[in-house]
Amino acid sequence: MATSRTELKRIVLREHSTWDTKLKRAVVRCPWCEKEIKDGFDLHEYLVKRSAVPKDKQDLIMALENVAPVHHACHMQHGQTREMTIKCYRAVARVVSPVSIGEWYVSLWRDHELSLPRGILYPPATQPIATAMRLINIGLRFRGVDTPGSWMTEDGIDVRGPVIQRWKTGKGRTPNGLEIRAETVASALNEGYWLDYLAPMIS
Repeated sequence: MATSRTELKRIVLREHSTWDTKLKRAVVRCPWCEKEIKDGFDLHEYLVKRSAVPKDKQDLIMALENVAPVHHACHMQHGQTREMTIKCYRAVARVVSPVSIGEWYVSLWRDHELSLPRGILYPPATQPIATAMRLINIGLRFRGVDTPGSWMTEDGIDVRGPVIQRWKTGKGRTPNGLEIRAETVASALNEGYWLDYLAPMIS
């Protein structure tokens, strides 16, 4: 967590910087208009607003997981819209991952007892196989990874089975599929789990 808003802005600027092959330099783009941020910008609290948190705990939401760099004009015109929330969420999730956002959000109500929408956080161990497979697909879409034509390993095992088993129990070997690595499936499952949990809070 940053010690000041100025420091947080510096961190956000650094973390949201990406290489532009056409311009041949690093740039930061506004999630709303997707144009380069060249001068000053606003930190937009897209998920948990200051108005929803007591003043003595507002430092908890001044976090990389909760803010996005936005042009001032875009912020003023569209800052309270659902579309801005979604665009900022996608931008931040690409920087810090849905896992970090989800764990940070849960810590606010679990560890700091903030009064926030909690949704339903099902433990992985309780998730049906069909649900876990759906979460894998959600995670793959987020990562921009195509669904493989086959999930099979060299031994004729569906790679999702061992990955889901390890996710639910923390035990077991996870062999690679012929067309997709077990690590990719595992990461997609974990990210899909948090994307699914956060969806009601974003919408």
